[in-house]
Amino acid sequence: TGMDQIEDRLFTLHRGYNPLSGNRILIEEWRSGEGREIGLITKPLTVDNFEGIAATRLLDGTLRLYLISDDNFSDRQQTLLFALDLSEGD
Repeated sequence: TGMDQIEDRLFTLHRGYNPLSGNRILIEEWRSGEGREIGLITKPLTVDNFEGIAATRLLDGTLRLYLISDDNFSDRQQTLLFALDLSEGD
């Protein structure tokens, strides 16, 4: 549902839903054509209709990913902004 590139890294955001397990959010990182999963968000964490991702480098060198969802004018969804910091090993 979303992607962003920073330096030589491409980050992709994927979402899925089924009535039994609810929403699942997968974050992948791509470098040199090789992809790897770097995060999976599922219940019991707050998971919603995430559809955007942005990557930025903070002043201290930390790589931060932002994930965004909106409520789609529905009482069953939320507008959320997550900030995830990746460590150097990630």
